[in-house]
Amino acid sequence: IGHQLQENRALFACGLVMLSMFVLQQVILTLDVIPTGLPLHRLGPFGLWFAYFAAAIEYKRWFTPESQAVGFVFVYISYGLHIIYTLQLIRLCRPADEPP
Repeated sequence: IGHQLQENRALFACGLVMLSMFVLQQVILTLDVIPTGLPLHRLGPFGLWFAYFAAAIEYKRWFTPESQAVGFVFVYISYGLHIIYTLQLIRLCRPADEPP
């Protein structure tokens, strides 16, 4: 995200990369993971979009404290979603307590 926006100044191209990564992660989660319980692992790829929008807010032309605050909120939401995603994948990958 940072390279696309800061080096290339390509907001739309970065959005296309984000879209393809999001779809691919959701497809892998659909075809590979059989969840037991609440499927919190589905939230993980949404963290990419919150990070993208936070970076896009920083990319805008004029600075305002309100937009900076919204960007901070998006960054923390992205961090939270990635932490939930990681913990859920660790929970899904651990060995089962009961035999098959």
